[in-house]
Amino acid sequence: METKLSLLMRTSLPPPSASADLWRSEQTAAVMDLVPSDKEKGLQTPIWKRYESLLLEADCKKTLMKLERFEFYERAKKAFAVVATGEMALYGNIILKKGTLDLGPS
Repeated sequence: METKLSLLMRTSLPPPSASADLWRSEQTAAVMDLVPSDKEKGLQTPIWKRYESLLLEADCKKTLMKLERFEFYERAKKAFAVVATGEMALYGNIILKKGTLDLGPS
């Protein structure tokens, strides 16, 4: 099955807020937390375990940050790039912090 990919890039970044500073220093990845009705139903999100596994493989020591629904939407609005992959898993959206990798001495 072919996945469609689209990319939307912003040329200017919004000014940082206090919570954004915490985000920059502490977290590498965030997902939208379950809404209360889904928590009550006991909805499972196996995709989060897959994301955490991939982050560990990439040597990321932090766990996924779970953001309240509307906070997640606000962060997504301020994203540098939005990539649509066709992922169909429930709660499969993820926000990744961009950065650089230390590859050691050349």
